[in-house]
Amino acid sequence: MNPIRLFTTLLIVMFCAGLTACSDDSEDTQNYGVVKEGKITVKLEKPGSLPSFIYDIDADKVYSLTVIGDMNGTDISFIRELEILSTLDLSKANIVSGGKPYSSNSPTTDNVIGASMFSGMALLQSVKIPNSVTTIGTGAFSGCKDLTSVTIPGSVTSIASSTFQSCSRLTSVTIPNSVTWIGDAAFSGCSGLTSVIIGNRVTSIGESTFQSCTRLNSVTIPKSVVSIGTYAFQNCSGLTSVTIPDSVIWICEAAFSGCSGLTSVTIGNIVVSIGDRAFQNCTGLSSVTIGNNVTTIGTSAFGGCTGLKSIKIPNNLITIGYSAFGGCTGLKSITIPDYVSSIGDRAFEGCSGLTSVTIGERVSSIGNFAFYNLEGLTSVTFGEGVSLIGQSAFQNCTGLTSITLPASIFSIGDLAFQNCSGLTEIHIKRVIPPPTVGTNSFDAINKETCTFFIPKGTYMSYWQANGWPGFWCDFVHIIED
Repeated sequence: MNPIRLFTTLLIVMFCAGLTACSDDSEDTQNYGVVKEGKITVKLEKPGSLPSFIYDIDADKVYSLTVIGDMNGTDISFIRELEILSTLDLSKANIVSGGKPYSSNSPTTDNVIGASMFSGMALLQSVKIPNSVTTIGTGAFSGCKDLTSVTIPGSVTSIASSTFQSCSRLTSVTIPNSVTWIGDAAFSGCSGLTSVIIGNRVTSIGESTFQSCTRLNSVTIPKSVVSIGTYAFQNCSGLTSVTIPDSVIWICEAAFSGCSGLTSVTIGNIVVSIGDRAFQNCTGLSSVTIGNNVTTIGTSAFGGCTGLKSIKIPNNLITIGYSAFGGCTGLKSITIPDYVSSIGDRAFEGCSGLTSVTIGERVSSIGNFAFYNLEGLTSVTFGEGVSLIGQSAFQNCTGLTSITLPASIFSIGDLAFQNCSGLTEIHIKRVIPPPTVGTNSFDAINKETCTFFIPKGTYMSYWQANGWPGFWCDFVHIIED
């Protein structure tokens, strides 16, 4: 054989031994650098060699790519340049270190889909992640606005922050049982997402993880989760029901705020704190079951839940925060259990449908404006431990006809009962010294028809007490009872 021809033949054989490409899934078909109908399957024997398989003239025709074998930064960088790529199957590939950075200062790491590795690939629709990958990095697929399907293998243990952020056409996600951590904003802005299955080893749902997933209607929170982060499901307006399992200890700030389609919530028995604004403006919420271990309901936790008709507050609750139920216009009655020590400022302000309130025996303070302007309120029962009633706490509660303040009462704030024009009886059980009374506490009450009852033998004490003479003498009927 001609030596030149022999040498050429040997070169071709060596090239074929190192690299193999085929235009379909059959490894027996060998069409080097040939793209058929926009599809190509490449088997790499050497990382960094992917660009050698696809001729420059064909690169802009590839919309479906399957890669088998080890691939590094050079290969990833090339994939990012495939402008019309819509289907990417890396299930039989392995990401290894080496090659050039896939983007500026971003080298590959073994078994890691790195930060922003496929971000901004606007036409990418379907991705199968390598079965060897353990970590999906920050923003790895963020901004892939056409992405509808992603397969996360059972090798993955962590999904970092913003991984799928703003993948607006992603419809469903199954997070395998291998995953233990989901980072902040991992799926935020995935407005097309309708269902999520979270694996049973995830311990924390991070901040803003599913924020503004407006079509999300189904999510199962596994019993492994101990905390639901700030804004985790905020503005998921399509979500209709949530069961928070007994494993969860903390529901953080605004976790479900703005979930206007939410109609029922069951909070497990291990939860100790419901964070500020946790369910704020969940306007469709009509039913809430709160677990027995909750000790704190935070600021505006249920504020603006206009559809909420009833709620059973657990016996172990200690604190009701600022405006915790503010604007819950559907509430008819509320019973504050005995273990509660304080009712926060404006806690029930704007609950215009509220007619009856029972305050537990250990409640010591009722905050400023706590029941302000509730014209429909007709009945308030004060527990024997109430010592402080804040400014304007019951101002403008025109439907009240009778109140009895316990012997423990120590201070009645400015305007506390001002314009409770329906009052016909006021009973104060405190003996000596009389409670301090603020400016205009009982102003705008008909003092000719309203009778003031005080304990026997205390008339002179009340008459001489600071603040009392200025308004008390206007009452026509003052009775020692």
